[in-house]
Amino acid sequence: MVLSDHLAHGLLLGSLEVLSAFSLFLIGFIILYRYFSARRQRRFEYHYNRITEELLEMLTNPDPEAPETIAARNKNYLEPLTHALLDLARRIKGPDRERLTAVFRLALETRIRKDLCSPFLLRRLTAARLLEFFSELPEPEIIRHLLKDKPPVRLAAISAISRSPSTQTISYLFQALETDPSPNYQTYLEIFFPLGEALENELRSALKRPLPPELTTFYLELAGLIPLRKLYPDLLSFINSENKEIRIRAARAISRMELPESLPVLIKLAQDPAWEVQAQALLGLGRLKKLEAIPVLSQAMRSPHWHVRLNAKEALLLLGQPGIDCLQKISQQNEDRFAADMAKMGLREYQQLYQKV
Repeated sequence: MVLSDHLAHGLLLGSLEVLSAFSLFLIGFIILYRYFSARRQRRFEYHYNRITEELLEMLTNPDPEAPETIAARNKNYLEPLTHALLDLARRIKGPDRERLTAVFRLALETRIRKDLCSPFLLRRLTAARLLEFFSELPEPEIIRHLLKDKPPVRLAAISAISRSPSTQTISYLFQALETDPSPNYQTYLEIFFPLGEALENELRSALKRPLPPELTTFYLELAGLIPLRKLYPDLLSFINSENKEIRIRAARAISRMELPESLPVLIKLAQDPAWEVQAQALLGLGRLKKLEAIPVLSQAMRSPHWHVRLNAKEALLLLGQPGIDCLQKISQQNEDRFAADMAKMGLREYQQLYQKV
């Protein structure tokens, strides 16, 4: 019993000694970490302020060799140089930005292109932000990686792409999308949409390529969302596609373009075998505000498909008083209860809108 007590006491003392040693080590580590962190921060701030002053002086200095001098002098201070360039680039535009870009290309461009593929999130994010202000877009393979990255990196990459709508940039984007094995179409839409009419030529070429149906439908949707009205002739070849989803997107794109010459095309699409295509075409007829569409819309009110009747009602409302008169007639007939109910709903909506006005 006594031996057991001595053994337990010895183990307890040993544990306390180990715990004390670990505590001392931890305290020492924290002190050293804070010391070196503070030292590193002071060193960063010193060089950041120094480099910022040099860059500002360069912007007022006509010497063409000033960017090269600053880049050579600070090639070993990449972190403060990176942050100084980023902070100035957010506030400076025009010719002065070009001088900052010269420093970036001489001192950082090679390193930044490597950091775009770094396993460290912060490095990738910083590289993507620098890319936004100073550099040409990287190759399609790197673009694909950026668009699948964490949200901060992806947003920085999207911003960089939208700021550089050159022919090469747009071509890279289409290559990146078409070679992406599992594309996030929403992400690509966020990139493409702000580029607007700059997409026209590349999108026209893309619509002529033999592509998987999901890519074709994405391009058709994009053409209608912007909308790119000059691509209307290119869309006509898709209205007879065997793929229903392609016909739906083509009908929706043509509907959104609101071109007067699309009237006969939309009338044809309103008689498509697929009710989904009919529904898209009917909205387009309403947007055109052509009275020639009333017989087609009136017939669509008797469709067995609720969405077709709904869009026919919406289209008639868009036609103004002639459409209201058509809804009145349909609401009073007894041959098709569902058509009458939809027409009455449209009339109530019109009355409510009229009362608010």
